[in-house]
Amino acid sequence: CGEYRGVLVHLKTCPQMHKCDFPHCTSTRFCINHRDSCTDPDNCDVCKPWREVQRDPDLEVGVLADSSGATVLG
Repeated sequence: CGEYRGVLVHLKTCPQMHKCDFPHCTSTRFCINHRDSCTDPDNCDVCKPWREVQRDPDLEVGVLADSSGATVLG
């Protein structure tokens, strides 16, 4: 979506690594860094929901739940 395109553009020039006030900057940076370094993405609680969305584009981000029923992405 347009909002996240703006975040990705911002990330290219963001001087702060961990405490940026730009909306979604820190969490997006965490997700990207984690995705690039995850050693078990098929079983990872962070990566698995993203993989499920990639496999089934009809799933909506924000409605995926972990085994306890808690929303994983939102």
